[in-house]
Amino acid sequence: MSIGTRARFPFAVLLVLTLALGACASPSSTAPPPTTSPTAEPDATATPAAVVDVTIGNASQPAVATGAFSAAMQAQGDSNVVATQEFFQQSELAAQALLQDDIEVLHIGVLTPINAILGGADLVIFAVDVGNDWVLVAENEIATPRDLAGKNVGIHSETSTATAMLAKTYQDNGIDPGTINTLIVPGSANRAQAILQGQLDATPLLLQDVGTILEEAPGKFHVLVDWADIPLASGVLAAKRDWYEANLDAATELVRRMIATNTAWKADPSLATDFLVEQFPR
Repeated sequence: MSIGTRARFPFAVLLVLTLALGACASPSSTAPPPTTSPTAEPDATATPAAVVDVTIGNASQPAVATGAFSAAMQAQGDSNVVATQEFFQQSELAAQALLQDDIEVLHIGVLTPINAILGGADLVIFAVDVGNDWVLVAENEIATPRDLAGKNVGIHSETSTATAMLAKTYQDNGIDPGTINTLIVPGSANRAQAILQGQLDATPLLLQDVGTILEEAPGKFHVLVDWADIPLASGVLAAKRDWYEANLDAATELVRRMIATNTAWKADPSLATDFLVEQFPR
């Protein structure tokens, strides 16, 4: 299978949700939805709104697949919300930073905050990115998923979204995960290098990194499983409930930027190209 068989935007389509998932841990608790004020004429005498600094933790390093999110967070305009991004090597480290109040908002795959909520954390998921740029890449000698037995398969972390899709592939093909030598290698780009260097036989990769390995080692690897048809919540914004309820305007502003950027990029793909080329020169 070739990645050329599917054309996908390098960014996710945004689906906005406000989920009171904290209710899983506290049944009587609900989160009020973000609200927006009606458009009004600016008051020249009004005191400027105080700056709200929001540190957003990402569960991976900067990547083309999350370029729209990065562009959105940089699009401050005249907003008083200043968004700063931090990048972590593993999902667990990013989640830990949120729980320890080192960051205010978490941008991560959906499973990590849900697992934290089920474990008792009082979190709110207030936006969801929808889109699936993940595929399972393997050496050419691995013709079917069943051939993965005894092979070295790299994953980002035990709780990452791609790991969940990989587990479903094992289940669908009757594969015992115990027969797989699973190695944790955080970051799609890092796993791409690991498979190029022969340290891995197969691994989930973002499409951008598939292009890299096919270019550097033509004829050696192929897409074993394309997960494009799985309706995937590829990323969410999550925050502690107390921060969310105290900063509804800031949370709403972050979502507004995401919608505006995704809408603009979809209408004019050259905006995406210009930003991504600037951010990720080759």
